[in-house]
Amino acid sequence: CGYGYLGLVLMPLLPEGSKYTGIDSGETLLSEARELFRLLPYETEFLEGDATEIELKDTYDIAICHAFLLHMSSPKMMLKKMIHSIKKGGKIICFEPHWISNMSSYSLDGENQSEIIRLGALHRL
Repeated sequence: CGYGYLGLVLMPLLPEGSKYTGIDSGETLLSEARELFRLLPYETEFLEGDATEIELKDTYDIAICHAFLLHMSSPKMMLKKMIHSIKKGGKIICFEPHWISNMSSYSLDGENQSEIIRLGALHRL
C-alpha cells in the first residue's frame, strides 16, 4: 500500500462502488494514504499489519501488488494468500520490477543472465 499510489491510479478506472483496501506494516505511510484519500469520492480501507498474517478469505475481486513479492522470503506463500483472498473468478495482478530488467540490453558474451542471477520462485513465474 505505502501511501496508496496504486489506489490513486486504479480507482478512477474501476466501476462506481469499488472499494480500495491497502495493507502496510507502517502506520506513517497509512496515515499519508488516509489523508490523500480523505477528500476523494472512493470507499477505502487501510489495514496496518503484516500482509503474510492478515486473513482475507474470498474478499476481493482483484488482488494487486507492486514491487512487493521481490521483498518476500517466500513469494509463493504470498501468492497463495493472494489467491485465497479473491472471490471465485477473481484476478491477481503483480507488477514485480527487478533491477535485472535495467540490464536487459546488456550482453555478457557466452553467459545467460538468468543463470547468473537466480530469482528463486519469481524466476519460474
